[in-house]
Amino acid sequence: MRHINLSLLLSEKIELLGNPERIKADSSNNLAEVLSGIYPARKSYWNKNPWNKLNISFLPDIPFGPDPEVLASALFDSLEDDLELLVKHFALKRISIGGLITRGNPVLSSVKFTGEKSEKELHLTAIEAKKLIDVIKKGEYTDSVLFSLFISPEEVTSFILPRQMDFMTLFSTAGELKEFKLENFTDSIDRTSLTPEAIIGSTPIRHLSISGWQFESHSDLLFTYPIFNRTIAMKEIKEKHEEPCINCLVCASVCPAGLYPATLYHHLKEENLVESIAMGLKYCMYCRRCSIVCPSNIPLSTLLIDSANPESGESA
Repeated sequence: MRHINLSLLLSEKIELLGNPERIKADSSNNLAEVLSGIYPARKSYWNKNPWNKLNISFLPDIPFGPDPEVLASALFDSLEDDLELLVKHFALKRISIGGLITRGNPVLSSVKFTGEKSEKELHLTAIEAKKLIDVIKKGEYTDSVLFSLFISPEEVTSFILPRQMDFMTLFSTAGELKEFKLENFTDSIDRTSLTPEAIIGSTPIRHLSISGWQFESHSDLLFTYPIFNRTIAMKEIKEKHEEPCINCLVCASVCPAGLYPATLYHHLKEENLVESIAMGLKYCMYCRRCSIVCPSNIPLSTLLIDSANPESGESA
């Protein structure tokens, strides 16, 4: 069994494929209202609080994805100007940016480049923030998704794709993938198999890996990645062995919505949907961090996502 500890594997370029549809949207000064128009499936989370602080992450949630600086260049002509627009339009107190560093350029006093996060901040991915800015500036946004694939420890590739593209089209048009077969890839987190006709934007799958590689949360101590010494590893292994929950609550420590995924999972396994809703199930962001860090390899997010919004599977 081959075991590789990864801090972060980054693709150095992002390929843009297809022509994503441009969708009209109202430019309200209500942050939750605009986001609910773009991502209606997560309306509950957007409306959870009257947000006045944002956290925008350019880092992958898992150990592979696009280089943050490359992603910023692909999405924004002037990131600082766009951040200033966000602050003024929504009367925000602060925006914290994760994954990028300043290079001595003037930075807005209301924008901090930091990895720190808070449940009091509304969490956005970089591509979600781009759509939000486009709505403010143009009254429309591009219906696209960010997608990454792990081919080997030396090769990671990332794409910005139309939401309605199917996997077969991706594999037949992307130059980097033409030598590979779709059936050789599976979801990196819960090993979900793909079908050629599956639509990329209608599934929570955002990261694929090849040839039986999968994530594993690995540490001798029950502290969560990336705090203390927990690491996320990729293992080339045929089966993922699920073990009993040890109630470590590592999953709760990484949940940006402030939920207790393991407790929700136990309730849902017992078909206690009412109790799960009362505990905040509807605020699930579909980020799947809970499954990534679970030391027992329990597919927490699969059940949570299906139960929170079985017809959606939004992908950022």
